[in-house]
Amino acid sequence: MISSEERTAGLLAVQNYEFNDYIASLKAPHFVFYVKELLERKYGREMVENGGLRVQTTLDYNLYEESLKQVRAQAQINRNNFNARNAAAITVNPQTGEVLSMVGSANYHDVEIDGSVNMTTASRQPGSAFKPIVYAGAFLRNAGAGTIMYDVPTRLDQDTPRNYDGTFRGPMSIRTALAQSRNIPAVKAYFMAGEQDGIIALSESMGISTLDRKIDYGWPLALGSGEVRMIDMAEAFGVFANGGDRVQVNAIMKVTDNRGRVLEDNTRTQSRRFRVLDPGAAYIINHILSDRSINLSQQMNLPDSRVSAMKTGTSTKRVGDTSFPSNLWAVGYTPQLITVVWAGNSNGDEMRLGADGTNGAVPIWNRIMSFALRNAPQVNFERPENVVSTSVSRLSGKLPGANTPPSLVFSDLFTTTTIPREADNSFFRQAVDIRNNKRPNQFCPPEMVQEVTFYNPQSEVPGPRFNWRQEIIDWFEGLEPEQLAELNLGENVVLGMPIDEDSELCNPDLANKFLDVNILEPAENSVIARGLFTVEAAAEAESGIERVEFYFNNDLAETVTSQPWRADLRIPVGFRPGREFRVRVKVTDRNGFSRERAINLITGESEAESLEWELMEDVPAESAGA
Repeated sequence: MISSEERTAGLLAVQNYEFNDYIASLKAPHFVFYVKELLERKYGREMVENGGLRVQTTLDYNLYEESLKQVRAQAQINRNNFNARNAAAITVNPQTGEVLSMVGSANYHDVEIDGSVNMTTASRQPGSAFKPIVYAGAFLRNAGAGTIMYDVPTRLDQDTPRNYDGTFRGPMSIRTALAQSRNIPAVKAYFMAGEQDGIIALSESMGISTLDRKIDYGWPLALGSGEVRMIDMAEAFGVFANGGDRVQVNAIMKVTDNRGRVLEDNTRTQSRRFRVLDPGAAYIINHILSDRSINLSQQMNLPDSRVSAMKTGTSTKRVGDTSFPSNLWAVGYTPQLITVVWAGNSNGDEMRLGADGTNGAVPIWNRIMSFALRNAPQVNFERPENVVSTSVSRLSGKLPGANTPPSLVFSDLFTTTTIPREADNSFFRQAVDIRNNKRPNQFCPPEMVQEVTFYNPQSEVPGPRFNWRQEIIDWFEGLEPEQLAELNLGENVVLGMPIDEDSELCNPDLANKFLDVNILEPAENSVIARGLFTVEAAAEAESGIERVEFYFNNDLAETVTSQPWRADLRIPVGFRPGREFRVRVKVTDRNGFSRERAINLITGESEAESLEWELMEDVPAESAGA
């Protein structure tokens, strides 16, 4: 239609022409293309492109718009604070599997953040958000919320897992370990749950589709090293919300062709449910993740005390010697609704230190859920019949034994098949010479013989491959006295076992060595004025004197370790004249043997009172009467 000259001129002119960016007017573009992909798999591209299909989807557009608003707002905050430029969120009804909202990125048209990539269907490491699935696997075998795990330095062949904060907190229940996202207990739960094969089998049955059985994840799988999809996590956590039943996610309600024929109709059929997890195990996960008393942030709680379960996750990327955050997750749900949130960078760029699931993803989750449930009734997770509360030992997780200190007994949830059957045998009570924890005999000083409770730590995951008993003992032995006191072990609790031999300190030669004490001053039945008074004693010990103790009645008033054996005692103000009291002096030699003497004394008037009476006696009777 044009000459070659016109063509050449046109080509030259167009080189400097600035075209406007094409921005499609699609609503919910990530969701639209996700549905289109589902239709193409089922009906073929030709039918979808040219067949005139009419499709009714599950999208709640008002919820979608609110979700997009919240994703964009938090993404901007994350960009400023953590160099995390993108975010995504998906909301699903766990009862029906309906995808109510899908926000695949903060901005579909933003090339800088790869906005057209749908992050709800992309694979990313979930970090600690994967731990509930691991613990659910342990609950299927021999664990419950009250099972005790030791958060102590633990070796696994050549590896030593670490907690996110670099600390170790000792014995804790699975309830606390999961709610506070401790890594060491989660790694031990990995072995309790059947390791990689058992965990992948369970996660696949719950809806996780991206874990590769050919990859040797090892124990890091428990910490979320395997990549998963947000939409799969919504389906998997829906199993918890549904009390163990899986309902597959679904974005399509009805499809008709260009002639009005119905190709599929999900509006009239009830969602298919598959029992994939024991209801008791699911309920215990729900109970832990909804326990407001131990979760780590108020943002994990929905308004109006609504029961909701929540787990965060933060995966990291190592750059040099530093691990930087790379994926921030929040997965939270009620029986009616699940929302999964991701924040980070689509290209995998690391974020600044300090970013985590709590501050980068939870705010989005909280606002979306609060909006979606604003008019919904409050619904609690239903407790199945096979969940019971059982008392266990706080150090072993077993049933309280005869010698378990009462201060270490607490109650938590188990299924009827995982209730501990074995009594706590880690505590032993035995009378010992407290100087060396050996057996006493008739020659031991009575005060050195006490009944002591011994605590003998045991590995929480016994077996030939790993036995972490020594790591537990090492941790206990490394505690400072005030740290040991915080464990509330009770009085006279000693780490280890009694030594099965007689105490060499208990023998007739030591017991027969001369030892004596006498009170020199005051004399028996003396009247002592109220206030300070001096007690002086004479003491002898063939083995040498360790200390001399002075008691007022039964209260230790002073201890003296060198001559003179003298102490100043005080009669309390409240003692009236004529009241009797007792002074006792006790000498202990260097072998622990002791002798004591006691005298009875009488309270007299203080010097001030005596002076007052003398002055009263000098005053004439008339003046005194006046």
